[in-house]
Order: sequence, then C-alpha cells, then structure tokens
Amino acid sequence: MEDKKLELRVASLPNADKPMLWIYGIMAEMERDFISKRTKDALASAKARGVKLGGARPNQKARHDAVKKDADDRAKTVEPVIKAMRDSGNTWDQIANHMNELSIPTARGGKWYGKTVLNAHQRLT
Repeated sequence: MEDKKLELRVASLPNADKPMLWIYGIMAEMERDFISKRTKDALASAKARGVKLGGARPNQKARHDAVKKDADDRAKTVEPVIKAMRDSGNTWDQIANHMNELSIPTARGGKWYGKTVLNAHQRLT
C-alpha cells in the first residue's frame, strides 16, 4: 500500500480509499491475533485436561497397519509389470504411462505417475 504507483482495489469494497483499507488491514491483523490467542488458550486447556495433542494415536495403529498391508499387497500385484519394464530400461514415467494404458488402477483407483510407480517399487525392496 505504500507504493505510490500501485492502485489497490478490493472487490467487496470497490470505493474504499487508502485510509479505509489501512483500517480494515489493522482490524484483520487484530482478528488474526485474537484467533491465535484463542487457539493457543484452547490447546493449553485441552493439554491441561490430559488430552493428547498431535502425533500418532495408539488406537489408530491397527488401521495404519491395515492400510500399509493393503499397499504392500497392491505393490506385489503390479511387481511383475514394474520389474519387467524396469529391466528393459524404461523410466518410471514410461512404466506409469504403460500401466495407465493397460487400465491398471492404483490402490486408490487413480492414475499412475512416475513417483507412484517408484513408491510401489520401493515397497518391494
């Protein structure tokens, strides 16, 4: 806003002049600080009550293990295609394109990309 060559317009306030925009900016910054303080206070209160904040939860371990096993099993099913094409000198992207042409879905039913193929390969090594 300090640049004299810059004319700033706000879509919801097309007729606002610079002093009005400064005031709105100050108010927005104050609100951001209020939100930050409320969030920090709420987290401190939750922590004081013994709520575990962040990190993996022990009760989610079974789910994580099941997802990992599913991904490992899926990688094993596409291993022959990846290995054969990689042994032939194809790049990860070329393998991904080939798997998409064959309509082989990823574990989540999406498209293959070079990085997706590499991730599946790394699960097998």
